[in-house]
Amino acid sequence: MLDSDFSCLSSDNNNLVLELINKVQSLNKNLEDKERENQLLKNEVMIFQEKYQQLEIESQNEIRKLQEKNQQLEIDNQRLYYERDEIQIEIRQLEDEIEEIKPKSTTNYRRGHDFEWKISKLLSKDGILSNVIPCRRGDKGIDIIATFNRRIILIQCKNQANPIGIDIIMKFQSAVHRFGDSVLSIIVYNSEKLNNPLTQDAKEFHQGSCPEIKVVNDQEIVDCIKGQGDFR
Repeated sequence: MLDSDFSCLSSDNNNLVLELINKVQSLNKNLEDKERENQLLKNEVMIFQEKYQQLEIESQNEIRKLQEKNQQLEIDNQRLYYERDEIQIEIRQLEDEIEEIKPKSTTNYRRGHDFEWKISKLLSKDGILSNVIPCRRGDKGIDIIATFNRRIILIQCKNQANPIGIDIIMKFQSAVHRFGDSVLSIIVYNSEKLNNPLTQDAKEFHQGSCPEIKVVNDQEIVDCIKGQGDFR
């Protein structure tokens, strides 16, 4: 080819042409190498994108599984909550049945305990879960613990003909204070025995130091707990 195409050129020119041809061939080779590298990079990008898409699908599947598990846990928790309430109601009914067959007495303790059971039964009939607390030293007068709308209610029952004195108010205030401000504390008295439930000094102490403690009779306690009416 050189003999036919460049035979008329001088030796220097011929060398220059050959050099240019070599450069062109080298550039073409470099270009081909770059194209191969680009193709390899494209292939790697495609592989990476496929892996990323697969990981994204797997992540979405895992997220969906976790969401399903969380929903199931919430359902299980609600079921356990309702089952616990049903068990408490059954326990309450059994306790009532046991109490009915117990021999009755006329002691002050017996009369007070009977009044506690009467109040507890009254609350249970209105959908307020309650449990009578066994008499023990240091309870400072908390006779019943009840719950309504997930709020704790602490109740002291007074089945007596004499007005409630300041010492009882002070002890009950000390007892309920340990449970914090979110609890509802109530002193309930027998409406058949008391019209004016507090002595004068107890009334003054109650109004000045612990008005958050509700003093109601057995006919008012359900409305007091359910937030109906104004009780002080």
